[in-house]
Amino acid sequence: LQAVQYYTTAQTHAFREENLKAIEFFEKAAIEDPNFGRAYAGWATSETKLGHREKAEELWKKTLSLIDGMSEREKYRTLGVYYTLVTANYAKAIENYELLVEKFPADGIAWNNLGVAYFYTLQFGKAMEVGKELVDLFPNNPAFSANYALFAMYAGDFAAARSEAERLLLEEPDYFLAYLPIAMADIVDGKLDVAESVYQRMAAIGRRADSVATTGLADIAQLRGDYPRAVALLEQGRQTDLANNNSWGGAYKGVYLAVAQAALGERDSALANLAQSLQDNDALSHVIPAAMVYIELGELAAAAEIQRELAAQLQQQYRAAAELIDGMI
Repeated sequence: LQAVQYYTTAQTHAFREENLKAIEFFEKAAIEDPNFGRAYAGWATSETKLGHREKAEELWKKTLSLIDGMSEREKYRTLGVYYTLVTANYAKAIENYELLVEKFPADGIAWNNLGVAYFYTLQFGKAMEVGKELVDLFPNNPAFSANYALFAMYAGDFAAARSEAERLLLEEPDYFLAYLPIAMADIVDGKLDVAESVYQRMAAIGRRADSVATTGLADIAQLRGDYPRAVALLEQGRQTDLANNNSWGGAYKGVYLAVAQAALGERDSALANLAQSLQDNDALSHVIPAAMVYIELGELAAAAEIQRELAAQLQQQYRAAAELIDGMI
């Protein structure tokens, strides 16, 4: 019972994207009950979101070793997250979640994760539909509201995205992800100063919020053509992420630092940052813009190496990205 109490507390923090606090309680649950597979799964998910790659891999191995001790519903939930976050097998994730909601149609988390899986396959309209239904059914769940706002943003419905995000922030002013669709809606409207103030408010909320906001502020600087400011923001942001063991965030900022440096004609610095960033983290969101910078700088062999690695993967999105890079080369 103590393990379940810790787990429930951890889940509450995880839903609010308070992943450091979530990890604290997931770990307590796992210590209390070393065979509590779902505790390890939640712990691994929070570590993954924070960019703690090695720790997450260790915990996912432990989770999978305990999967036979889970209920049918727990297995579907666990494998769905694993397919989404670890193997990037989004088609399998969708198949898994569709089975889960068919068997357990009242499972709100399952529906939410199905929406996330649709999102990762760029089916933004379907993701938005699922998100809207969830918000109607569970209007006080901040994670569902934030996801719906983000799905609407990517679907291009900035009015719906802003409306839902502002509604959420009235109830949960520290739910930092809700600031993102508001800032993006302002950028689309050409209100860069307003968007900048939104990101600054986001940055004040905490460590992970500051990491996301720094990238947004650098985006605005580049939209204004102020590449020196973008470089300064991204250099500082990358160092902060790496100091916090956020390899994903540090590598992401490193790639876009190279984009800004290439725009300034700082070729050597851009190439050095690309090499280091791809060594730190080779997620699809990092390698595609990296390949584009390599092509821009005439480093076609380096771009071709990325293309070959992507073409050898099983997932459709990786192979599609390989074709895109090949065409650009």
